[in-house]
Amino acid sequence: MPRARRTCRPRGPFLARSSLQLRSWTRPSSISAPGRWTRAPTSPRRPMVKSFSPPHSAPNSRAIPRPRAADGKVTLDGVKVGTIAVYGPGRTLEFSASFSGSPLNSSGFGTMLTAAPWAVFRTPLTVVNLMDSTNNGTTQNSNVPGSLFNAFHRYRIDWKSDVVAYYVDGTLVSTHTNPPTADMRPIFSDFLPGGGKEVFDWFRMSPYAVSGTFVSHVFDAASSARWIDLQTTSEVPDGTSIVLETRSGDTAAPDETWSPWTGLSGNAIISPSARYLQYRANLSSTDPSLTPALQSATITYLAPCVPETCNGIDDDCDGNVDNGASLCDDRNPCTADSCVDGQCVFRPTAGVACDDDNPCTTGDACNTDGRCAGIPTVCNDDNACTADACENGVCVFKPVAGITCDDGNACTDHDACNTDGRCVGTGLTCDDHNPCTADACRDGQCIFTPTPGAACDDGDACTSDDRCVESPPEGVSCQGTPTNCDDNNSCTVDRCEPQGCVVPDNGEGTADLPPQGCGYVSQSPLMILDGLPAGSAIELAAKHGGFTCPTASTLCSFVPPIPGVDCDQPGGTLGGEQECAGATLGLNLTGTGSLAGFSRAISMSVDSETQDGPRTLGDPVQSFPTLLFRLSGQITGDPDFDLLRITAGTDFGLPSPGQTTLTQAAGGQWAVDSFFDITYRIDYIGAPGGTLTGMSGSTTGTVRFSTGGRQCVHTPVDCDDGNACTTDRCNPDTGKCEHLPVVCDDGNECTRDFCDPDSGTCKSEPTSDATCDDGNACTSGDVCNADGRCAGTPVLCDDQNPCTEDACLDGECRFIPISGTTCDDGNACTQADTLFQPGQARRLKLRRR
Repeated sequence: MPRARRTCRPRGPFLARSSLQLRSWTRPSSISAPGRWTRAPTSPRRPMVKSFSPPHSAPNSRAIPRPRAADGKVTLDGVKVGTIAVYGPGRTLEFSASFSGSPLNSSGFGTMLTAAPWAVFRTPLTVVNLMDSTNNGTTQNSNVPGSLFNAFHRYRIDWKSDVVAYYVDGTLVSTHTNPPTADMRPIFSDFLPGGGKEVFDWFRMSPYAVSGTFVSHVFDAASSARWIDLQTTSEVPDGTSIVLETRSGDTAAPDETWSPWTGLSGNAIISPSARYLQYRANLSSTDPSLTPALQSATITYLAPCVPETCNGIDDDCDGNVDNGASLCDDRNPCTADSCVDGQCVFRPTAGVACDDDNPCTTGDACNTDGRCAGIPTVCNDDNACTADACENGVCVFKPVAGITCDDGNACTDHDACNTDGRCVGTGLTCDDHNPCTADACRDGQCIFTPTPGAACDDGDACTSDDRCVESPPEGVSCQGTPTNCDDNNSCTVDRCEPQGCVVPDNGEGTADLPPQGCGYVSQSPLMILDGLPAGSAIELAAKHGGFTCPTASTLCSFVPPIPGVDCDQPGGTLGGEQECAGATLGLNLTGTGSLAGFSRAISMSVDSETQDGPRTLGDPVQSFPTLLFRLSGQITGDPDFDLLRITAGTDFGLPSPGQTTLTQAAGGQWAVDSFFDITYRIDYIGAPGGTLTGMSGSTTGTVRFSTGGRQCVHTPVDCDDGNACTTDRCNPDTGKCEHLPVVCDDGNECTRDFCDPDSGTCKSEPTSDATCDDGNACTSGDVCNADGRCAGTPVLCDDQNPCTEDACLDGECRFIPISGTTCDDGNACTQADTLFQPGQARRLKLRRR
């Protein structure tokens, strides 16, 4: 319960007969009675307080300085304050004051302090410390120890007939032996206006009355209150006393309804609970030089009246202390609560049923410590992979991943909890690498059970229909049927290549593309859809192979360096090479829907150009991008197709990218792993009378062609005997090599014809002087000359007759008459000789004589 305290500081009360003393807290309205200073009515001789204006006030001052009262204190600034009456030795003067430390502040006994006598505390003209000063014609000064300026202290001057004693805060600080004998008055002075000021709280002067009474003002608690105690601070010298009494009531002014004055019990107030309280101090002294002083009083009370609590106090102001059944309730069902001597006592009640507010306990009961405790609910799912807990009365099992556990399976190891709260181990690896056994772990042991007849994979791509067969003593093994790669050609070496496509090195640390001897197989069929009956299609399983270097191709974007021999060159859009090739596109056509049953095999000649990205020659693995630049082929006049044309390639707006990887294989060969994602267009016109009569259309699609998987490779028999002067060939009937000598005969018997073993070409050299036949019967002695020509000596046919033409015909001399030809008959007596034929008229040649 809250307690209120009221503290009053009465500045006394003290016994007084001729001194100024504090009587009440009433603020005065007169400057002659400042603050809480009043004329004391306790003596018939009422001393008057008078202020004096110093004669040296500044001539320009607009007002005479006067003492100022504020907050119950008197402030002196260039003025003096003292009693009118004067007194002789045997007096004690006490006062509470604050010296500012300015020059010429004086307080004590004197007349006007302008001349002797005096007995005062003062500040000298040159201020260092506060001084006490006595003057009875001669002056005796003493410095007061300590720093006392600007703080209130209690000062006392005992003026006796033989000495003057000075006290500060009850401590004797000096004794002077020149006490004044003339009468003096209590006087207080601040000599210099406008400087530091001297402030007084109270003063008093002996002798003191034998007894006196101080009655406080009425205290208002604002509601009915339980008055607790009255604490005071006071000075009670030996031979003096202060007795305190209180009374209470519910009216603002004490009347007959108030309780009578009642003394305290120690410090406890006996007066009954009420709104108002007043106290009375009865002061007495057996020594007129001593007085008790009540300095402050503090009243403790409870207000307003409140419900009773266990504290030894009548909180509810009903006159009873600690009454009530529920003063002590710790809200603990496990204690018996009671109030004993103003203290709450809580006694445990073990065994009593209770509720510990924990939904995860049962059987709650009070224990010997006064606590309610239940038996915790056991949440255990017997799962090492969960954190088991009770939450809000419900068992919760939260997975704890990563911790080691045991899944109870002897055929696993490294068991650990997963995020689902299950213990999972890694299965023991039982693998004898035999596809023909069923491998299993039983009770932590690996068991391998043979499975004869089961399908398997013998790891050989060149076998099919692999099955497990018993093969003692090994037990069981996987065996497949070898792929039949016989092309019925005795002049090829047939083999199955498990790596798919393998080609020889081209002598430059890489392989030529496209790979001759290999083919690209469509991984899904090409489709003809457009123009067919609804729900029908023709699927075309395709193989692109039989690559050759064409002697001429109108499809390639470049001219092959050596048509028929070398058809690739650097360049292309990928920055590597570009290749031109002729090939065969094998198509197996199968109809679906209403065309079910339609089945054809068609071989179509196609021309193509591929382009490659750069590769590093000699690297064991060379991987680079490729693309099908152009591909086109068609057939016409087919029983089912007037036209069947297939077009593909990036250059035709049908993107066909790819990738090729060359991996070095044994024997200086390269395994080719290559694919193209070909976008194709198929145009067709059905042939009249065929399955597709009246149908036509154009279908576009995309399909992957690749070299992957096994392939049959047919390598021609190598019949090269290393002799350039033989023609080597394989006999298709026998499969054996034949080596026929190169025949060198230029048909000239005047040369020796032979085959040059270095070049394999025929050469001839002349055979001079050799007998020959130049084929001319009209020559004889034919021989070969140095130029390798056969030349003979012509037969001489001359009959010495100018009238015949002599010639060799068919090896015989013939003389043919020439008529009409001028001649000389050897007769000088003739002229105009003329040849004539027999039977002609003979003309005589006339000679001029």
